[in-house]
Parts: sequence; structure tokens; C-alpha cells
Amino acid sequence: MARYICLGREYQCLRRQQFDRHVFEEVRAYWEEGCEIGKSYAIKGVDGVILDLKCTDEGEEKPPRRELLLKLQDGKVASYPPLHVLKRCSSLKDAATKPFEPKCDFNSRLYRTPPFPNTDPGSYQELRFTNGLADGDIELTEIRQARPVWKAHGTFTCSNGFSICRVNFPVMLGDPEELPFEQVASDGNSPEMIVVPSFQQDVYQIQRNAVSVGKKYGGLVVDFLNGFSLKEDELTAPANVYRYAECAPK
Repeated sequence: MARYICLGREYQCLRRQQFDRHVFEEVRAYWEEGCEIGKSYAIKGVDGVILDLKCTDEGEEKPPRRELLLKLQDGKVASYPPLHVLKRCSSLKDAATKPFEPKCDFNSRLYRTPPFPNTDPGSYQELRFTNGLADGDIELTEIRQARPVWKAHGTFTCSNGFSICRVNFPVMLGDPEELPFEQVASDGNSPEMIVVPSFQQDVYQIQRNAVSVGKKYGGLVVDFLNGFSLKEDELTAPANVYRYAECAPK
């Protein structure tokens, strides 16, 4: 029985739909754009091939390396190491011509930051607009290791005509933080985004001395969840950019 490895990666290309004995010639043509393939080895009992590669990067020769190509259960092809799923050029072309459309209404969309640097993939912030399209409530949740640790509650409003939208969040020190935000539509290759320019920087600059003037912590006013507590000098700070991730569970 063939073995498979399931992986995740965004953009690399294969030129054929079927992964059979002929695909290796197509793969060779692809890799040889940047690499010279010395030898290839079939693997008994595995739908894959091992390639010995000698590559150059902008004219600079890199150390020889060996990579494995595998067929996945869904018909895609992966390389290792590192673990990458190779996307077909045709799929990238189709994606560029078809706008990314969320499959739920605005109040059901979850917008997230990328995973925090130097943490596991289950640590990020999540933004959700509720109770209205032009104005309503907004929730900002920080999640660490797949567990919610704090949630901030604010409001949003958008003016009529030439629309200017703003978010408003209570903060520990001073007046509520109010900033404009923009809903950036999908460009076909990436989902729509919510962009709040300088949100993180403004909160940090104003709130970093909150504890020194008697506040329990600095940053957005939040509800702490699951017994979480901040480290010393840590703020409940937002991000500036949130990308559409999925629809909220019903």
C-alpha cells in the first residue's frame, strides 16, 4: 500500500494533472529552471521519487541537496524537505481571475492575524463585527495555543455617502481609542482584509505607562478568559491587519 504525507504550502507549480511515470519528466523541467537534477530514484511501495539537486540562487551555487516528491491522497504533489505542497500553475491562474468571496454575511465573518511570531499556529488574534452592517459592535479576541485568553469589546460605525468607517475601543488609560478602518476587498489571490492603520502603535504609545500610574495593566479594556493573566509589562495590544479566515460556527 502506498504511503502519503499531507502538508501545507502556498505557491509552487507542477505542469501535469496526473502523477505517473511521465510526470517526472515534467518535474525535471520545472526544477531545472533553478536546479540541475543529477539523479532520480523511484521508491518501492511509495508514490514518489527522490531527486539529487544541484541548485543556484541568483548565480550563487548552493550546496547539493536531496529532495523527495510525493503524491498525496487528493492528487496533489508535495516536496520534502522542507514540507511543501506544490500548486499547479493552472490553479494559480484560475485563482487570479476569480475574486475570493466569503460564504457568509459580514456579521458572520471571522478575521484573523497571521500566527504570532515564534509561537505555535494556534496563537493569533480574531476580529468579528456584529449587530449591524453600517454600525454595530465589534469583538477582538486573543487566542494562544488554541485557547481564548482575552476579549475586548468595542463599536464600529460607517458614515453615509463617501464612507469613512471607524472603530472605537475602551482603553485602560485615557479616552477610548478611535481610529478609521478600511475593508480591503479580495484581489483574487488573497482574502479580504480589515486594516486599522497604526492601531497597535497608538495603543502601545499611550498605554505603555498605564501600570506606573496605578492601572492594573495597559492596553485595551478586556475580559480575561480561562484563568489567563498578563506578564509584567505586557499590554493587551491589537494588530493593524486582519484577514478573512472563515465563517463563524452557527
